[in-house]
Formats: sequence, C-alpha cells, structure tokens
Amino acid sequence: DLIDNDWSPRVSEGNMEEYKKMQEYIESEDLTTDGAYEQVCRMIDIDNYLYYMAIEILLKNDDWPENNQKLFRPKTTDGKWRWILQDLDNTMKTSVGDKLGDLLHHTSDKFSIKMISYLLKNERIKKQYIDVQCIVAGAVYNPKRVEQKMADAWLRIKEEYPYHFEKWPYMKSKPEKELQYMLETENTLVALAYTNLKSHFELGTPHDLSISSNHADVSLSFNALQIPVLPYEGKYFEGRDLCLKAPLYDRGEKFAYWEVTKADGISEKVENQECTLHLSAATQVRAVYVPVQESRRNGLYINEISASNAIFVDNADKYEDWIEIYNSCA
Repeated sequence: DLIDNDWSPRVSEGNMEEYKKMQEYIESEDLTTDGAYEQVCRMIDIDNYLYYMAIEILLKNDDWPENNQKLFRPKTTDGKWRWILQDLDNTMKTSVGDKLGDLLHHTSDKFSIKMISYLLKNERIKKQYIDVQCIVAGAVYNPKRVEQKMADAWLRIKEEYPYHFEKWPYMKSKPEKELQYMLETENTLVALAYTNLKSHFELGTPHDLSISSNHADVSLSFNALQIPVLPYEGKYFEGRDLCLKAPLYDRGEKFAYWEVTKADGISEKVENQECTLHLSAATQVRAVYVPVQESRRNGLYINEISASNAIFVDNADKYEDWIEIYNSCA
C-alpha cells in the first residue's frame, strides 16, 4: 500500500484499509499506556517515523506535512507503515517560527498534521523522539557536516549553472550567496531544535555535548539508538540520563575506555562499555579503542551449536537442539 498525502490522502498503490485502521486507532485510543506503545509499534516503524519527523521539523519544511507526505507498507500480516523523505525544496528557507510548536498546537483536524501530537502523548515515544531529534541535530545535520556536504555538492553542479541560467534567465541568482544563506539558516535551525525541545517538553538546560571516537566509523549508541555518523557535536539536557554504549570489538580493535572531559578540563576514564552521563556543564566524551592481536568477526555469527541436546530445557519445557548467535558489535 502506497499513500500520498497531497492535501488529502490518496491511494497510489494498493488500498487504504490498513491506513484507516492505523488512523482510527491513533485518533481514538488512549495512547499513554505501554500496551498502546506496543500496538503503535506493530502498525508503524516507529524508528523510521520519528527520524522522518525529526528531519522535517528540524529543516522547517514549509510545504509539509499536509502536503508532500508519502508512506507505504508491505502487504504482509506484520507489514509496518514507513515514511519516505521527499520534496525538500522548501526547507532551510527561514529560521523564523517553531515547526514543532506549530504541529503540537495546530487547530486542524487533519490526521497528517495531528499524528505526531497524538503519538507524543505516550511517554516512551516522547522520550525516543527527544533523543532522535538530538541525534539528527547533533550528528546527521551537524552544521560542520552540512557545510562540507553542501560544498561537495556545489563542486559537482557548479559547471552546470551557466546552462541553467541560459534556460531559466528569470531564475538567475548568486549561488554562492544563497549557499551561505542556507548554511546560516541551518545553523540557526539546529540551535533552535534544542531550544524548542526544552520549551515544549519542560526539559533542563541544554549543555554542549561532544561524542567521538579514536576508531573510525565505530557504531556508538545513544540511549539505545545508534548514532549514524560521528562526531556528535550537539547538546543534551540537564536532569536527563544519557547512556552511551560502545561495541566491545570492532574490526580488529577492542574498546578500552571512555574519556569523559568536563568544562573545567578535568578528564576521567570509564572502563565499562556503558557510560551514563548526567550533564551539568559542557562535556566531551570519546570512545577509545586499542588494537588487538586475535582475529574477530564483525557483526552476527554462529558462536555455538548444540546437537542432540539433553541438558538445557527451553521455555516450552523441551530439550530442543539450539545454536547461539553472537553479536560482536553489542
């Protein structure tokens, strides 16, 4: 099923039966319970949805969500709705306004607009959304990273601009100037993301937070959510626990310790894979890895096999044969 929300939902593929079931459940049920959270997660890919919302809200897309919202689900018994990021030409146009506040307090009864405000009534979804929005602001759309990405894109299209101007003379502009304006706007939008989270969810003071590693491309987790790219150069909130976790092994290197440096310059080592922070000032955290001699596989692999099991009883009180799957990145 493929649904396009272009001012109103319409079917591009399949039908709208499951979409209507999702809408009816979210609009009518008490979403504050753990049971509601589980049911919502059976209907939608909650990770996909929250990242989608966090990006659209951060970039302040002014032609969304009542328009340009596309979602799909496979026609299977356990198929979940997923959202497609598209049509971002009306983003980063202005840093004036509060897109999150607009959605939370919107007077429209359109489901495409109000869905996020319904779901944020659930504390587990709210907590996850706050963390996802921080990751999007501090890692994915880190201003330094965006500046480099835009510079790379500009080098690729620079030679085409004369042909563009020739065909569309009324659209002639100064691309370098527009690029600089977009970067300045994006920088402000990232800062506003933390301010708006604090305001709407009554969070503590946002403190500067840097998360990095001496081991390239290692997969660190942020309250059980993977940080897609490092470094994280953002903020996090005072009075709110933050648990960072590093994989024990990664491509021939072993985790050694976390190096935690506070604003006063004093550093401490945390040797556990999990490091829980309670921010009260600017903090820098670095996952330190060291080379190891033994050869390690990456990711999932079969660690043990038990055939003709006569020792271990499973949850069904049976002596089933079993294999153990080990995750070396956990």
